[in-house]
Amino acid sequence: CRLYETKNKQLSTNIAEYANSQNPVKNRDIRSVDYTQKKLEQEFLAKELYYERKKNQYEGKPKKERIDAEKAGQVLLAFYNKMPAEAKNRKSIIFGDKYEEVFNEDITADKILLPYTLWQRIENIKIEEKPEIISNPEKFEEKSYLLYSSYYILYILNEITGYLEMDIDIDIDSLD
Repeated sequence: CRLYETKNKQLSTNIAEYANSQNPVKNRDIRSVDYTQKKLEQEFLAKELYYERKKNQYEGKPKKERIDAEKAGQVLLAFYNKMPAEAKNRKSIIFGDKYEEVFNEDITADKILLPYTLWQRIENIKIEEKPEIISNPEKFEEKSYLLYSSYYILYILNEITGYLEMDIDIDIDSLD
């Protein structure tokens, strides 16, 4: 048994993260009580949406009104941090090494909703196309990459709009 007494929140988080070996608690759960995560939850509640700091925190609420913090982190990492490969394959860094970069002080509910809504649209198109891609060998050869490219497409959308100096606008009611 170890006891640590500190008023330093960063030190407390570091102790919880690095001394977490016997019954591991996920970094997401450690960070769920972070000021930024609580602030985001309140911002989403004001929009009548539910930001799940913890997995299935709002399990009783409609799925289309729930924003998973881990998924939010993945879209932020791909879109703003320009790391689509890591968003897809190394999501553990979102609440670990890259936490302060992904959930920085500028991140708001609106800044999450933009890439999150785009990602949902990409996923919906992928779901529609998947049966045809899988069942048709020629389509599979030509388009199978689409089944694994949502975060890359999200990243490219941000790059293209930046290059063209365009703004992307979202419709919150389109969340589904």
